[in-house]
Parts: sequence; C-alpha cells; structure tokens
Amino acid sequence: LDTLIAAENLAMLLGKRGRQQDAVPLSLRVLEGRQNVLGLDHLETMSTLYGHAMLLKSLGRHYEACSLLPRVVSGRERALGTNHPDTVAAWHATAVTFQAMGQYEQAEPFLVHVRNACERLLGPQHPDTLRVARNFGELLVCLDRKDLAEQTYRRVLEARREIARQCRRPQQRPVPGPQEQRSSPATSQEEEEAQRGAEEAEHTAAHALGELLHTMGMWEEAERLLRASTRGRAELLGARHPETLASACALAQLLASGPPEPPLGEGEDAARQRHKQRHDEAERLFLRALADGGAAWSAVCPTLLPSLGHLTAAELSKLLIKALEDKEGVLPPEPEDTPTFNLRLAAVLEASGNVQEAEPLLRCAVEDRETMFGASHPDTLAAIGKLAALLRKVGSKHEAERLLRKALAAHEAALGADSREALEAAGELGALLQMCGHHRDAEQYLRRAARGLELRLGPAHPSTMSAFASLGAFLQETRRDDEDARCEAERLFRRALEGRQASQGLCHRETLQTVRELAQLLKDQGKPQEAWHLYRVANAGEGAQSPPSAVLDFEDGGSPSVAGGTSNASISFL
Repeated sequence: LDTLIAAENLAMLLGKRGRQQDAVPLSLRVLEGRQNVLGLDHLETMSTLYGHAMLLKSLGRHYEACSLLPRVVSGRERALGTNHPDTVAAWHATAVTFQAMGQYEQAEPFLVHVRNACERLLGPQHPDTLRVARNFGELLVCLDRKDLAEQTYRRVLEARREIARQCRRPQQRPVPGPQEQRSSPATSQEEEEAQRGAEEAEHTAAHALGELLHTMGMWEEAERLLRASTRGRAELLGARHPETLASACALAQLLASGPPEPPLGEGEDAARQRHKQRHDEAERLFLRALADGGAAWSAVCPTLLPSLGHLTAAELSKLLIKALEDKEGVLPPEPEDTPTFNLRLAAVLEASGNVQEAEPLLRCAVEDRETMFGASHPDTLAAIGKLAALLRKVGSKHEAERLLRKALAAHEAALGADSREALEAAGELGALLQMCGHHRDAEQYLRRAARGLELRLGPAHPSTMSAFASLGAFLQETRRDDEDARCEAERLFRRALEGRQASQGLCHRETLQTVRELAQLLKDQGKPQEAWHLYRVANAGEGAQSPPSAVLDFEDGGSPSVAGGTSNASISFL
C-alpha cells in the first residue's frame, strides 16, 4: 500500500505540472493495485478511479472517462449516500464530461441530481447552488428548452442581484476593541473582495440572460441587460478584460442583427438613421473587441463583415489600432503581440473575401511565431494550420499539403500519433489529398481520423462527427459504383446527423450541410422519397421559400427535381 500511495502522489504531482500523459500509466497502476488489494467497492479504490477518470478527461479522452465515472457514482451512492459531497462531485464530473461530448440528454439527470443536492444541502441562495443552476440553464439551452432556461436564468439573476445588494449595504457593527481594530483592515479587504465577487457574478448572470433573450426575440430587455453587463464589467474588470469583451461582442451582435420594431409614428428617415447609429455602434464594439483580443468576436463577424469587406489590410489595420485608443490614449499593440494581431486581421480579411490581403499577413504570423516560439510550438502549428486552410481555399494545394504534413509530424512527435491534435491534422490532410485527387492516401488519413477520434473523444464529440461526415463525403464522391461504400457512407452521414442535431440543433449550418449530403446520397441510391423529405427539412431549417414557379418532377429512376431547374442539388429540390 505504501508503494501505491507513493505512486499516486507522483501521478498527482505530474498531473498538476501539466504532464498528464506521464501520469496516466502511473494512475492506472495504482488503480489496478488497489482493486487487487482492497476490492472494487472500497472507497480508496473509488477515489483512485475518480482521479484516473479526471486525468483522462483533462487529456480530452472523454469517452474513456465516461466509461469509468458511472462506476464511481454508483459506488459512492452505495457507500456514502446521496448527500455526501464526494457523491455530488462524482455526479457533477459525469455531467460535465457528457456535456463536453455533446451528449446533453445523458448529462441532464446527473446535473439535476447536483442541483437538487446543492439546494438541499447549501440552500437556494448559496453561490455554489447558483453556479450549478446557471450550468443547468446552459444545458437547457443546448437541449433547445429555452423557456425553462429563461426561468432558470431569471431566478439566478434575481438571486445574484440580492446578494450584490446585501454586499453593498453597510453593515452595522459594535465598536471594535483593540484586538479587533488590529484585524479590521483584513476584514475590510475580505468584504471588498466579497462585494467584487458578488457584482461580477451579477454581471455574468445578466450577460447569460441577455444572450438567451436575444435568441428568443426579446430585443429590448436583451439590449438593456447586455448594456448593463458591458458597462458593469468594464468598471469592475477593465475595458480589455475577456469577459468585458465578450459582453461587448454580444451587444454588438444584437445591434448589428437589426433594430427591434420601430416606435409607432416613426418616419422612414428616422428609422433609417436609428438603424445606422446602431450598426455604427456595433462596428465600433466589434473592432475594439477584435483589436483587444476578444475571442468572442467571431460570433459578430458574419453580420458585420459585409461593411468591412471593401477595406484593404492597411485600412483595416488603421481602424483596429484606432479602436484601441480610448479616452486615456491607449497605445497600439506591443511588438511581441504583432503575430496575434496579424492573425486576427487576416481572419477578418479572409472572412470578408479579401484573401489576397490575408495571405501575406498569415505568412508573416507563421514566420514570427517560428522565430519567437520554435517550429513545434502549439501557437506556431495553429498559425500553420490557418495558412494551409487559406492556401487550400485559393488553390495552392501543394504548398498547403507540405504545411499540413509538417504540422502533422510535429503533433505526432510532441503529443503522439493518437493525440487529438494529430488526429484532427490527419483529417485535414485527408480532405486536402481528396481535393488533389490522391484518393488512396486521402482515405487512409480520413479513416485514421474517424477511427481515432471516436476512440479518443467518443462518437458524439463534434470533432468525431466532423470526421464521420468527411469520410462519408469522400466515399460518396469517389466510390459511387461501390454498393458497400455507399452503405458505409450512409451510416456515417446518419451518425453525424444524429449527433449534430442532438448537440447543435437542426438549424445549425453544419447540421443542415449533413442533411443535404445525406439527401444527395439517398437520391443517388434511388431513394427519392426520403431524399425529398430531407431536402424539405434542410430548406425549412434555412428558412428557404419554394419559388412559386417550381414544379416537382420525376426523372429516370424516380429522382425528384424541379422542372427547368439547375444541377445544384441544394436548389433542385426546393
């Protein structure tokens, strides 16, 4: 047992220092030893099993972690009961792991247990209870149960506001004695930290409810909440804090996606002017967030990019630097931030269609990061991946292939051939080789990615579903005359569609793309009725309207099409 304890302590130390890969075999050795000595149901064995599952989860091996955590849950429920903190921790870890895999329905009962236990043991107003309630609201949003999510978010916001009010309210205390006077500065500092934490939690709750109400069409209340969250976070955390930028981006998205219904009696000119003011404010918020490094800017990008698409790199760079200058005169980015700044600038240019201006910026970012961090650093490899994707888009496939092979080799050397990064890079390389016509190599890489990601992340993870869809598209395109390949492609598309619909919703862009790919495959297989149904689903999801002149017709083999239509399958079944 002493040897097992020493090995467990070493595994914990390696995990804390970021060396999870080295910690896993040690943790597994401890687990096997305790199972042999103490038995499967012993509490120490359960504790080791829980720690091993958390190690696997930290490495992105969610599928393996999910196979272990239910054993921990059942063991702790039997030994400790449902009110013990260790049991609640096991429930929570299981729920979070299922959520990370996109399996929201499986996560729900565990998170319900956690919420009920926190309310029972800590009270409905306890910060931990409110934190779990907000997580439960996020799960309800993923399950598309927005009415229940709204109720949950409103309860959390009201409780957070009450806690913040109590923290701001001056406390009446008796006159302190000499000993208490000496400790009063510490007490005052603790009160300030508590007030700051309560206000930060209030702004977080307002942000979450504001974003949800925006998606539900409650524009005015959503705007009030997001403005309050942006202003409060700026005062509390600073204008450049990531959470402040996230609120600013959410507000920009609301303003840019169109104003609410105009007031009664408002003239056309006034409405146009109000729309322009809101759009200009959204653009300023967007540019400021992008320049300051906000990760949430990409959500606003599709709405605002049309107004930025005409700008050159130099003009957009000036706008971004100008956006950095606030009333205090903030300086432009420091030299060491130039690669990151160039990457953001290139992303906007590429998304707005200006790929010629984006390419040299990406090349500079790759060179700078290689110089600063080395060729195998994760930031360098991320920049290489972005450059390869752009080169693939503009037709420079050979150079893109060289860069992707370089990134894949670096990931394999640093993290192992079965790491998530290496498997995702293999999938990207397979898709590129398919475009180049190297079908044999492409199939090997695509199958490796699909098989490896399923084992590493589980079948319902978004990366796994993308790998399924990519392999299905390859088989559909290159093996049309092979019945077995067509059947395999159908299975892959159905698995990807089922997972994407469950995790992202039917109206998500990737879900609708998979619907159309499956419909095209079924059409090619001579299953017109099911194909027609899927095309109708895709069109409904995109909000498409059938043209009044469209006439459904059946050609040879019973395939449906629009008379006088086009060869584009996504249009020919409208």
